[in-house]
Amino acid sequence: SSCGVIVKKSLSTRTHNCVCGCELHRDTNAAINILNLAKNRGGHPQINATGVGISTLVGDSARSWGFPP
Repeated sequence: SSCGVIVKKSLSTRTHNCVCGCELHRDTNAAINILNLAKNRGGHPQINATGVGISTLVGDSARSWGFPP
């Protein structure tokens, strides 16, 4: 994620060590790579999420709605 060099590793290798000096947990490195890829592509052009918006008032709680504690 630091310099763009691909470093092959087995699944048992949990740390990404690059010749440029970058040392990260392999999952952190992968997450940074995915984030950078999304940023370079401009993100997703539309939102496909649907659902019901739920809001609560300040001081309101699930108990006041009849939910068990």
